[in-house]
Amino acid sequence: MLIAVSLFALAGNLRRWRNAWAHAMLAEGLTLLVALLLYFNTRPPATWFMLGYGVFVVIYLILPGVQAAFLPAKDPVA
Repeated sequence: MLIAVSLFALAGNLRRWRNAWAHAMLAEGLTLLVALLLYFNTRPPATWFMLGYGVFVVIYLILPGVQAAFLPAKDPVA
């Protein structure tokens, strides 16, 4: 399921959909949720990597310049 959400977010980013930023944040939020569930249950070694990378990506997506890149492009008026 996590892979499907991530692929959907990637498709939204490549196609420049209006809510691509929200899809990217949803994918990262689900990744962090899965990482927390893994951490509290089985603690595999990759959990720390998932948590660290997820926090880095969420902070990156919150930056104003990155949010501006996700805004839909305006058509030039002829």
